[in-house]
Amino acid sequence: MLTYNIHIKKAFTLIELLVTISIIGILAGIVSVNVGNSQDRARDAKRKSDISAIKTAIEMYKDGNGGNPIGVSGAWWGEISNNSPFDQLLSYLSLIPSDPKTGWKYYYGKGYNLSPSGDSVVPSSDATKFVICSKLENENDSDYKSNITNPESPPESPNDLILNYCVSGV
Repeated sequence: MLTYNIHIKKAFTLIELLVTISIIGILAGIVSVNVGNSQDRARDAKRKSDISAIKTAIEMYKDGNGGNPIGVSGAWWGEISNNSPFDQLLSYLSLIPSDPKTGWKYYYGKGYNLSPSGDSVVPSSDATKFVICSKLENENDSDYKSNITNPESPPESPNDLILNYCVSGV
């Protein structure tokens, strides 16, 4: 009786390997894009949280100082920092926050308000009004404005920082 010893080699073909590697590469690319977007969204959430905390601190400062917001008399626009007059906020904040990605400061305008459309900062007839502004990364954020016109482009700001997120204080 004849017997045949057939050994079938079990392995992947070159085509199967290339298709698998291609699929893994495409999926890795999709995941890395989504991770990048989630980092942008997380930093934007941090910016919004920082601005909310600063706004609350300024409103608490106003309550304790006869309704006057922090800053010099008259309309005023500048960076929020640990220096005067913002050092007075350290009674209400553990530290003055800055942008989570760039370290740039947030901007504060005393005697300013947002326009009704929310796309520009305008002088207010009420000197107790104020705005706090920043730059968001995620253009798909519902609060993102393409370019909020600020009344004075601070000369010390990097590349005349384009602001696209502001909140008003009362």
